[in-house]
Amino acid sequence: MKWYRLVLGAVIMLSFSYAAYAYVGGDGTLELTYNFRTTPQAIDLFGPHGRALDREENLSNGETYQRIVNGPAYTTVTLPGAYDAVTVQLEYQNPSQTLVELGVKRTADPELFDYTLQPLENKLVDNSDWDRIENDQYILLQRDPTYTSIEEFLAKPPTTVRGGSYLISPDLAFTDPSYQANSTNGSHITTTLRGAHEFYTYAAAETLTVQVTVEDINYTSGEDPVTVALYQQDQFIAQEILADDGEIGITGQSTGPRSLQLAVPNVTDGVYHIKVETNDDILITAIQSDQERFVISKSIHLAGSEEYVATGAQLNLTPTTLQSDSNWLTVVAKHPYGVGDLTMYNRLLHVNKVNTPYTWINPIPQYDYAVTIPQNDTLALSDSYFALPGAEAFDPWFGLRPISQYTDPDGLSYVLSGQYTGPTRLRSWTTATATFDLTGIDQRRPNELEFLLSAPGLETTSLGIKVRSITVVAVQHPITITYLWKKIFGN
Repeated sequence: MKWYRLVLGAVIMLSFSYAAYAYVGGDGTLELTYNFRTTPQAIDLFGPHGRALDREENLSNGETYQRIVNGPAYTTVTLPGAYDAVTVQLEYQNPSQTLVELGVKRTADPELFDYTLQPLENKLVDNSDWDRIENDQYILLQRDPTYTSIEEFLAKPPTTVRGGSYLISPDLAFTDPSYQANSTNGSHITTTLRGAHEFYTYAAAETLTVQVTVEDINYTSGEDPVTVALYQQDQFIAQEILADDGEIGITGQSTGPRSLQLAVPNVTDGVYHIKVETNDDILITAIQSDQERFVISKSIHLAGSEEYVATGAQLNLTPTTLQSDSNWLTVVAKHPYGVGDLTMYNRLLHVNKVNTPYTWINPIPQYDYAVTIPQNDTLALSDSYFALPGAEAFDPWFGLRPISQYTDPDGLSYVLSGQYTGPTRLRSWTTATATFDLTGIDQRRPNELEFLLSAPGLETTSLGIKVRSITVVAVQHPITITYLWKKIFGN
């Protein structure tokens, strides 16, 4: 029976070795290239069909490529094992789009749009002939040179002109010398909101206060704590936590209003970011602050609707008027009460179905508008703030907006970008690379990576993007005991 034990031992060792290779990876570098000449193998064609066309060949010169005509488009790369990092190089023609980005999916969950994005090109930054200043972190472009260093710019960014941001947080050290504290008026918002929200306020040499009143409607099981956290320029300052109401079962009933208050004395001049962190079992029924300027950041879930009357919560069923200067507005009716027509600038946006996004484009970039949501029950998204009744509207980014397909370059006075390696160009072809750390990335089966190619606004042009080659370089660090421990146990 000795031979049997030897064979069994060999099989076990081979199985263990294969599993270790598949899940942990091998030692070294793997390079894969696909040039769209043959049937794809390790690197797949872009899809789905309709966003990406079939492979094409230029009969005059023999070039082969795949044309992307709408986005985002997706491709899958199959590796022989798990790797620590990948660098993806694309060679493509992009005659029309300002932004092109590549992303890798973090999990295998098809319901989650969870891609880590890296820049391939940004023509506003790459091709600009404006005055250019750089350091290790930033690129500053100025139409009319005003600042002599990035440090000078960050210390006192402009507040009276429009700018574009890329790869950075727009929360800069903006200050408004005209601001005067007036705690007598303050803000008192009674619009009913559902779930987590983010707010901005302005304060100077005063006590910053915010009181949030909530009700737990217990639609799902488990605890529903609420955290109110205060930040300035992405730096944490303080927080308060409200524990669960004590009901962890599914009742669909409110346990009544409860409040938590955050107060920070003698704050310095500037914009403050307030995050209310919770889940969709929580309705926010009131917000009070000593600060008059108080707006919501980019996303709002209106819940003052007949849909929630049966919960017994104290709802504000009044139609909600939102003010904003966003370049676009996307609305989603969460239940039938949210279906209907919305009016902006006497133009109608027809919201005909539940859980379907409908988008309106502002015909005048960053121009103020108002929209009334008759029965609430709506999720609204934008690239700017929303102002609500009971508080004073203000722009927490003072004209600075992320660069997108809606950006009007003629309306910008400056661009502030994070540092990145721009593409190279040879005749009409662009070559760009993006590197991804695969730590925490779910490499399915366990060696399949899904990538996304994004070029916002691509559907508005007939030219598309022609991709003629994809090169993937996967890197695996040398395997040591320490490395295996971290790979398996994560610490």
